[in-house]
Amino acid sequence: MSELKFTLTVVEATNCPSADANGKSDPYIVVKLGSLSFKTDVIKANINPTWKSSTFNMSSNAPTDSIELVMFDWDKNGKDTELAKTQFSPSRLIQQPNIDEWIDMAVTKKPGSKLSSMLSKHNSK
Repeated sequence: MSELKFTLTVVEATNCPSADANGKSDPYIVVKLGSLSFKTDVIKANINPTWKSSTFNMSSNAPTDSIELVMFDWDKNGKDTELAKTQFSPSRLIQQPNIDEWIDMAVTKKPGSKLSSMLSKHNSK
C-alpha cells in the first residue's frame, strides 16, 4: 500500500460518562496513529460535547495501521481519567474516500457513548 494521506475530524460525542461530582465531565479526545498523537480541546462540564476545531492531517503506510481514539476527563488536580476508547483502520478509505459516521466507543463507566468523526482521503497530486 502506498502512503495514504487523510484528515480525521473529531466532531462531537454523545452520552459521555460523567466523571465529576456535578454529574458532568470535561471530555477531550486523544487521537493516536503509530508514533503520532493529537489532542482535541477540553470541553468543560459537558456530557454531549462538540469540538469546533479538531481536524488532524494524518498518513498511513501500512494496511495494518490502526487509529485509536481515547476519551479522557480532564482534571484540574490529579490524573485525567480515561472514559472510553475505540480503534479502526484508515485502510477503509481506499474503497470509500469520505466517511462520516458515529463510532461506538468501549466505555468503562457508562455504556452507550458514541463519537461522531469524519475521515477524508486527500487527493493525490
